[in-house]
Amino acid sequence: MKISGSTALVTGGNRGIGEAFVRCMIEGGAEKVYVGSRRVDAASHLAETYPGQAIPIELDVTNESQIQEAAARCSDCAIVINNAGAFENQTLLGAFLGIAEAAAETARNAALKQTKTKVDGSIAKLSGVQHRVGEMEIALAGCRAALAAAGHSLDARLERVGTQSFSLEEAHAAMADYQAAKWIVNQGAIEIVNQAMDVAGGGAYMSANPLGRLYRDVRAGPFMQPYSPTEAREYIGHVALGMLPEG
Repeated sequence: MKISGSTALVTGGNRGIGEAFVRCMIEGGAEKVYVGSRRVDAASHLAETYPGQAIPIELDVTNESQIQEAAARCSDCAIVINNAGAFENQTLLGAFLGIAEAAAETARNAALKQTKTKVDGSIAKLSGVQHRVGEMEIALAGCRAALAAAGHSLDARLERVGTQSFSLEEAHAAMADYQAAKWIVNQGAIEIVNQAMDVAGGGAYMSANPLGRLYRDVRAGPFMQPYSPTEAREYIGHVALGMLPEG
């Protein structure tokens, strides 16, 4: 994907991960980025920061007429980042699982290559390293299971509902499942990267080491919309107790 000189559309681009996409696209050389938002004024700060490059447009991805209007207005787009919506981020959640998997693999390779005189070979022979690697594998299994379960649950609900709209109860139940999976995967991924850093040693903190980048990137996961870490547990508790939010 070529960013330099391109024109892009980011749905839900006025805040959170969507705003980060907008900033990264422009700072990466994009000529223009349409910022989709339910309210144009909600993206005014980006228009002020990047005049002529960040273009706020009214776009609610659940509104068919607004989607058609956006398609016509943004016909010059070469890149579309569909960040908005409740369940589309389930795919993005898989990216943070991928970060954890990459960190675990990097740590395993480091353990096999790094040597210490006192163990007469690689540090993979050390029981502490073996325990850390084992903990990472267990945590990865839990993250994969949680993400898979949330996906299967959503598929089952969609099949049950068919072409009908979700009831309020079904919608909140599906969102609570996703939020629970998001919490498990994000927190698990952060811990896995931390453990990988322990195995790889101090060199992992250097900018040239891929673990240094993974250590930074994985911390963005909990802030994926909707619901920040401080909001997610309260929301899940409300749904579990049958105290459904109105919206």
